[in-house]
Amino acid sequence: MAFPVLIYCTDRSRGGILNKILKRNDISATLVKHLEEMQTALSRHQPDVFIVDLKNEIRDEIVFLAKLCQKLEQPFLIVLGSAADIQTFEMQVDSFFLENNLCLADPLSPERIVSKVNEILLTKENTPQAKQASLETDLKQFLKL
Repeated sequence: MAFPVLIYCTDRSRGGILNKILKRNDISATLVKHLEEMQTALSRHQPDVFIVDLKNEIRDEIVFLAKLCQKLEQPFLIVLGSAADIQTFEMQVDSFFLENNLCLADPLSPERIVSKVNEILLTKENTPQAKQASLETDLKQFLKL
C-alpha cells in the first residue's frame, strides 16, 4: 500500500505524535524509525510528502538523509529539528531543492505540520496528472482489473 506521507523519526514519542495526529486528520501516513529502512520505504511508498525529523541524529546521518532526499522525484519535504541540524541538512542539498519546502526548528508543531500536509495533498489532487490517475484507478476498479 502506498502512503502519501512518509515520516522518518528515530524518537519514538515524536514519531508517534506525528503519525497519530496525521491519521487523526484522515491523512494516510507511515512511520520509519530506522535509517536502514529508509531507501526501501521511499521506493515502496513514493510519498507526496516526506517528513524528516533530525532530532538526535548525528552529522553523518543528517548528510545521508540529505543526499537521499535529493534523489527523490519532487516530494514535498518537511524538515524538523534544531536550528543547527537544519542548517547542516541545508548545506548538503542544493538551494533550489528547499525553495518550496518547510523547515521547522524545535519545538515540534504538529498542527502546523498537518496544515501544511493538507495544503500540499489538496494541491496534488487538483493537478491534471492526479485527475488522470484517479480516472484510471476508477476505471480499473469498475472493470475489476
